[in-house]
Amino acid sequence: MSGNIQSLALARPKKNSKSEDELKQIVKQDHVLENGGSKAVTDKEEHKQELEEQNIPRSESQSINLKESSNERNAGENERDGGENERDGDEKGESEKVCEDGSEVDLEKPSNILENIPVWLKELDEMEMFSTPRAVEILKGIANYHWQNADIREEISSIVDQNGGAGIFLKILKSLSKQGLFKSNSVWYPANYCYNVVWNLSDGSSGLALSLGKCGMISLCATNIAHKPYIDHLNRKNILFLVKASLSILHNLSKVESNRHRFRDEGLVDMLMPYTSTDQKYLKALCMLILANIIDEDQESLLDEKGTIEFLIKLLKEAQESEDRRAQGLSCSELANGLGRLAVNDANKSKIQSANGLPPFINMLDSEDILEQEAATQALWSLSFDSSICTLLSTNDKALNSLKALQSSESKTVEMSAKGTMWMLRQARKSLEDESSVNGKKRGRPKSSRQSSLRRIHVMISYQWNSQRTVLKIRDALVAAGYTVWVDVDKMCGSTLQAMAEAVEKAAAVIVCVSEGYKMSPNCRTEAEYAYQLQKWIIPLMMDMYYEPDGWLGLILGAKYYMDFSGVTPFEDSAQKLIKELDSSKSSFDAPDSVFDEESIEPVITKSSEFTCNSSIGIMNWTEEDVLTWLSDHQLEKYKAAFEECNGKLLQRLKALRQEAPEFFYKSLKEDLGINKLFDILRFTEALEGIR
Repeated sequence: MSGNIQSLALARPKKNSKSEDELKQIVKQDHVLENGGSKAVTDKEEHKQELEEQNIPRSESQSINLKESSNERNAGENERDGGENERDGDEKGESEKVCEDGSEVDLEKPSNILENIPVWLKELDEMEMFSTPRAVEILKGIANYHWQNADIREEISSIVDQNGGAGIFLKILKSLSKQGLFKSNSVWYPANYCYNVVWNLSDGSSGLALSLGKCGMISLCATNIAHKPYIDHLNRKNILFLVKASLSILHNLSKVESNRHRFRDEGLVDMLMPYTSTDQKYLKALCMLILANIIDEDQESLLDEKGTIEFLIKLLKEAQESEDRRAQGLSCSELANGLGRLAVNDANKSKIQSANGLPPFINMLDSEDILEQEAATQALWSLSFDSSICTLLSTNDKALNSLKALQSSESKTVEMSAKGTMWMLRQARKSLEDESSVNGKKRGRPKSSRQSSLRRIHVMISYQWNSQRTVLKIRDALVAAGYTVWVDVDKMCGSTLQAMAEAVEKAAAVIVCVSEGYKMSPNCRTEAEYAYQLQKWIIPLMMDMYYEPDGWLGLILGAKYYMDFSGVTPFEDSAQKLIKELDSSKSSFDAPDSVFDEESIEPVITKSSEFTCNSSIGIMNWTEEDVLTWLSDHQLEKYKAAFEECNGKLLQRLKALRQEAPEFFYKSLKEDLGINKLFDILRFTEALEGIR
């Protein structure tokens, strides 16, 4: 072969310079194409309308057939999800492409892969039409790069993300939908390859998956899977491919915590329900994995009704018994990750145990596949928060021996998860021992950090990796204010569980950086629950504007006040409030070595709160009507009924109560006044602070 990879990247034919026969030679693909019209796609509703106008053919004879290649993607064969999809293309000629100038290109030996991708993306972005042979060449070239270079797949996905690939791919798919996906081969081929590229690359980089979520790919794929004519005609090969690709992309995007609110906003839970009972087991499995990622704890009953846990455990066992370690195209690691996600919910832990779900995880500990080991150890760490499961694992020699061996794994994720699970088992055993003294009496819980006889030396920050950038800014602000701060910058790549335990034990306060990712992390739960068990002063910071604490995290935090670090409030303002909160109890950082009874502790009143009270003369003359007007001015009018009898004096006392008894204050907001939405609480406290 002659030529080089650059000639393919830079060659640009004239528009429509190739006939459809030449297009067939490029793609060599068998697809049954549907006829139909379409409308322009500018948003979700217009795309839905366009889909409704496409006609489903009455028989296969109405369709266009192209020559089938021996190794082509088939809607009913080689099914895999977005993490490890099958490659498109022929066995013969897969690496051979002919450029516009007639030169041949060897895609098996790309010399400048990462340099070529930005050039290709720029060329795609500048195209006015995408139903062209050149668009197919580029999209298939990117797909080939992905499959022929497994060692740099993550880099390829990252380069695509950095060069605006998410928006470009969405633009291509919307443009082709405008022409009608099933209108002709020249439209369907680039659409097919574009969906395939997004399907594959969205698993290679969480950054690209997040960008795809932000730009609107979730909405596009959601509309595809909700289109009733598609649901009714899943026996048609191209329709099945489109639905399969859309679900696979959604699965990949649902793995990113920051995308999950977008799934809920789109109403994906309801859209996925038809696929929980489909005969297409691969689609059913994908659907359940997506639901496992996006569903709220108050919706878990939907999974019970569909038998999700039992179905996924059955598939996991089938995958472990198969030669390729797959069931319905899904790998052991993918299925185990889905079950591990469900295991975060405490109610699901016992369901997994009851469905005999522990043995498959224990078996995977000895797998030679690192991804399987990671999925198994992380799932077992989450499951170990259940005391009965802890007991079972503690008496299982196979599990104990495997976990001990994996504590020295080359994979930091496996190492940390194995250590975390073993730490939980030791803590459970220690807890049982501590509950009984020689005379059979229980040992009491330690005094809280504000009352402890131990001298506290630092503030600890507990966070999930995705929040690190903001966390480091918080650390710097606290250090500048004179505080000693303990924060694990390397997170899962250096610290031991013992170091974490000592950090919690010696902390005067533990700052918990709240996000959905934090809730999902067994590492974070280990830190938070240990701090809670030691009755540490926990200060929650809200890092995710779309997440409202639930499950185990909601129980630990209770009615505590959340300081906003999600970006809704300027960082400097939030940092000052945090410092002010710490300053209000700074004496506990240097508490004398004596034990105080809880009853002897007076409420802490800060200097700033005293100034506020003295300078708030005007509010004392407010009438009930003034208070209602004040609520309306701060977008809180829906709570007027709860404040009908509140005048300025009572509002002032409510403001003082926040300083004197903050936990009671926030509990009263929720239970007595009905202000239970996070951002309404933030608005109310902001408004209250502004009173003078």
